Amino acid sequence: MDSMNTPRPKADYHCPQKDLYIIVKLGWTSYAEFLSDFVAFKTTYDAQLGIDQLAALEAARLLPDETTREDIHKSLRIEMEPMGLECLELWSDMSSYIRDAFPVDQYETKRLAAGWDCYAAAQGEDWEAMSELMSKGVKFVNDHTAVLTTPGGMPATFLQRMTDAAAAFDVKLILFLNAEETAQIQTDAKNAANNALYHTMMDMFEDAKKVFRKQPSVRNQFVFETLRDLVGTTTGGGTSTSMKFYGLVTDSSGNPIVGATISASNSEGSVSTTTGVGGLYSLPIAGITEPTSATLRAEFLEMGAVSRPVTIVAGVNQEQNFQLFPEPTPPTP
Repeated sequence: MDSMNTPRPKADYHCPQKDLYIIVKLGWTSYAEFLSDFVAFKTTYDAQLGIDQLAALEAARLLPDETTREDIHKSLRIEMEPMGLECLELWSDMSSYIRDAFPVDQYETKRLAAGWDCYAAAQGEDWEAMSELMSKGVKFVNDHTAVLTTPGGMPATFLQRMTDAAAAFDVKLILFLNAEETAQIQTDAKNAANNALYHTMMDMFEDAKKVFRKQPSVRNQFVFETLRDLVGTTTGGGTSTSMKFYGLVTDSSGNPIVGATISASNSEGSVSTTTGVGGLYSLPIAGITEPTSATLRAEFLEMGAVSRPVTIVAGVNQEQNFQLFPEPTPPTP
């Protein structure tokens, strides 16, 4: 009985999913960087934990997202709409045969027996009501074929047409309902995986507060709110005349680089910022009147710079991550 009352999992983290994934990656990357400190603090910490959590992160990413989950369901609904319209038209035709086949004082009773009580809901795209409407209609025609044919005027092929339409609709309805259930199951799986990532990371973050209590600059790498603010996408797109680039800068080993310079430039000018805690940066750009081409560049000391073309669009934030490699050593003369 307990399992029947278990609520469906909801997101426990207070940020967009894509931000959670960046924060989790940053958190466990920092964990690996300071692994010896964690191991010295608690024997349950080891390198494998970080490896497992990054693997769990990738597994969660691969679970179907909302667009994928809803695609089949929405496609089936689109397919059902013309089928439902055909069912309503056939039932309406049947109603006219009932009118001509029975005395006037029996019309409402017979029409009700044929499913009239489901008609309004079926018109409103209540698909279960549509199925019930057609089931009652087919049964009524089967039970009264003779009188509906003469004097009702029902064509000899009508019963088969109505039976086929009802059967085809029911097949599509089952597929539709199954897709709906599958989407819910996949949503629950995604939420559960994301919550597991979040809670495991937050437990590690709580210990990090103790491990690095005397090292505030390091401790900040394990504060969820600090990382969330640095990612800087919790409010979605910017205003109608602004946007921001954000992301992570790492070295050849995947370690975050603090102090790297990120700049966006074109013929109209340039703006720049530097990476902070965990190698994260946020570069806001204001005064955008129309889409503009620019070059986004990341550089750090002896590391080779990386540049890429970007398009600046008002209200559309963009994640741009960089990996910098040491410049090659010149050959000895």
